[in-house]
Amino acid sequence: MKAKLFMLLFAFSAIVLVSCSDDDDYMPDQIIVNALEKKYPDAQKISWEKKQEYKVAEFIQNSKEKEAWFNASGEWMMTETDILFAELPELIRNHFATTKYATWRVDDVDMIERYNTATIYIIEVEEGKNEVDLYYTEDGVLIKEVVENNGQPHYPLVITESIDKFIAEKYEGAKILEYDKEKLGIEVDILHEGVYKDVYFTVEGEWTRTEWDVRRGDVPSVVLNAIKAEYPGYEIDDIELHETPDGLFYAFELEKGEQEIEVLVSISGSIVKQ
Repeated sequence: MKAKLFMLLFAFSAIVLVSCSDDDDYMPDQIIVNALEKKYPDAQKISWEKKQEYKVAEFIQNSKEKEAWFNASGEWMMTETDILFAELPELIRNHFATTKYATWRVDDVDMIERYNTATIYIIEVEEGKNEVDLYYTEDGVLIKEVVENNGQPHYPLVITESIDKFIAEKYEGAKILEYDKEKLGIEVDILHEGVYKDVYFTVEGEWTRTEWDVRRGDVPSVVLNAIKAEYPGYEIDDIELHETPDGLFYAFELEKGEQEIEVLVSISGSIVKQ
């Protein structure tokens, strides 16, 4: 799965930050206080604030700074924990060492636990005026890069019931990793049967396609032969399998010198689109 770069505009970030409506003197209803005590009975130095519709507790647990987010009903939604780089899972540290960011300064590391989703880790790195957040799964897979985050806080994932139901039925047992809603549609990153997949929906929640990386050895020979015949001299740089309402297709990234093209091929070996 290719890491995705999300360019977040400063103006958008400013709007989001203003809308947070933080209140450092806020004290929630007893139901929220009880929810925190139940989930984190040994929390110390607790303070509360409101962030959008959430009640957020900042506290210390086992010498770690944490933020726990609850909705108005007292349901736990997310916990963000500040950790040291050395406390990251070894697989994450090993992968990070192979990236171009290995020489950048690590500014912060967070562990994000959220309701009904898998735990992710975020490494904030910077070099000069450049800042990037790297989102990792527990087993060291880089699922996305966020450029110029401008201090935007992390929020609980609120997934619509229809999308949640669709994923549960179509990809039984899948773990949801990330959920991004943008103007052109919705992207949900999942782990399904050991494979990381990107599931795309329209803004109305209609499924359009699912993409995931595949190895060359797993591609049918009829598909590879079609590529070789149609594009002689090109090297295969990357292959994805696209599942759509119309069927399965292989998406190839091809290179020839400085020329790069993308080609879509049906499972029967027909060139669908360049």
